[in-house]
Amino acid sequence: MTPPKRVKAAGTYYTVEYVERIEADDGGELAGDCLGSAQRIRVSSTQGTDRQKSTLLHETIHAIADELNYDWPEGLVLQAERVFWLMARDNPGLIRYIRSK
Repeated sequence: MTPPKRVKAAGTYYTVEYVERIEADDGGELAGDCLGSAQRIRVSSTQGTDRQKSTLLHETIHAIADELNYDWPEGLVLQAERVFWLMARDNPGLIRYIRSK
């Protein structure tokens, strides 16, 4: 399946870019980032497929928090990512049901 080029976070569309390198402020490398002011999410394309998916979920959670003006610490975003990732992976029937019309 082709990775999405945009996601909707709390009513706002964010462009998703897949790039080879995302540099952190300290010179290190990031798996992804979210720039709410530009409605942009970047995901490192050098990661494996499952890691890219979980990174996109993580950054989408940041986007939702930004849109709702929530000041969520990174630890809370990590916990939400893990919980939602496992819920989605372990309950495909639930996801299909939620998406059904």
